[in-house]
Amino acid sequence: MEPRTLAGGVILIILLVFLLPKGLLLPTDSKEVSFPLRSSGFVKCPFFVRTHLNFSTQSVEFTIVENGTPLANFSLRGVVGKHVCIPEGIFVYSYYPGDPYAGMYGALVETTNLTERWWREIPGFPGKYSDGAIYLFKGGCVTLLNASTGRFLFRFCSDEPRSKIADVFFMNKSAYVTVVSVEKGLRGDVGKAIIYLVERGETRKKTFANLLGDPAVAELRIDGNEEYVAVSYFMYTATGRERDGLCVFRADDLTVVGCKSFRHAALNVKVEGDTVYVKVLDDVKAYRIISP
Repeated sequence: MEPRTLAGGVILIILLVFLLPKGLLLPTDSKEVSFPLRSSGFVKCPFFVRTHLNFSTQSVEFTIVENGTPLANFSLRGVVGKHVCIPEGIFVYSYYPGDPYAGMYGALVETTNLTERWWREIPGFPGKYSDGAIYLFKGGCVTLLNASTGRFLFRFCSDEPRSKIADVFFMNKSAYVTVVSVEKGLRGDVGKAIIYLVERGETRKKTFANLLGDPAVAELRIDGNEEYVAVSYFMYTATGRERDGLCVFRADDLTVVGCKSFRHAALNVKVEGDTVYVKVLDDVKAYRIISP
């Protein structure tokens, strides 16, 4: 490439960066990249857990069974009982379906000696385990519960109507939360993809995608570093409408750097330095992040 041509290209990029308030996502060569693992974090249970509703006490009895032999019994208030297993033990929980005011209860049973380490009222259903914390989800709220102590570590509730938590990402002392909400529009329901930044008791938010209709499926995955936070997203409605794409934000204030739209579902995202990688079906696309 001629020096004059190269210099002209550099000048053009610099002008675009300073003239465009948001920044640029420039396509670049892709490579093999390890995307964040997307799993529940739950482990295989070492025992069988049997549940039985006690009508007289309106409680669920949990029985730990091994090779058909009952080993221990525990009881929680409620009419439906379930459990998940984590490295710290067996997390049993109970609730009253259809009654949001009746309460939910959870307890941790240690698998080494089959004793109850703690129990408490909980504000949601376990949907994920990571780094010693149980993630409890209910509607537009997410709560992190210390698996060892039962203490609450973090709680966030969306201020948007008919909302649901999609993903939670922690970096340093900040939390990034993606939410799908549905509100009434002139042409009917409108689904919105929103990212929140929660830090030092303050909350910022940014709506970055809309879809006509109520999303029946919505995935908004987050990854980031100290400079940038990126979200890969896809939303589908029961009538066949969809939105798929990628958005990159500045990590400190959620300023939008740039967004890309795709024809297929964006399944995962990874930020490395000033490059963002997004998995679109079986393809991996890469973009250089240029921000003023």
